[in-house]
Amino acid sequence: MKIELSIITPEKELLKEQVDWVSLPTEAGVITVLPHHIALITALVPGELELHTGTTDRHLAIHGGFADIDGTRVRVLADAAELAEEIDERRAQEAVERAQKAKDAASGHEEQAAIIASLERNLVRLHVAKRRRRQTR
Repeated sequence: MKIELSIITPEKELLKEQVDWVSLPTEAGVITVLPHHIALITALVPGELELHTGTTDRHLAIHGGFADIDGTRVRVLADAAELAEEIDERRAQEAVERAQKAKDAASGHEEQAAIIASLERNLVRLHVAKRRRRQTR
């Protein structure tokens, strides 16, 4: 038995495939969805989405959104998402460094919140890219 996984961002349907299981970063922690999972709608937080098919694991950086889960189907409506193979690790590292420097210089609460959100997104991207690099060795 498989799960139909679809990941949709405001720009496009990023992924649609049959998977054995998927792990999602939720507000309550990471949950793993297997076939026949109880129906659930949950908010997603920035983090790593992992999916498994056969002998293959794939990883994505998810930047918030919602997941609609029902027994044989998981629909992820993500604010933004990137496949690990599409992430440029060097650029993500540079963005983390820029955000860390800018955080110290931020003056207002709104500016600081935007910088922290950027830092969080790029830390997730960097984590997913590094995991992919370790797995492809």
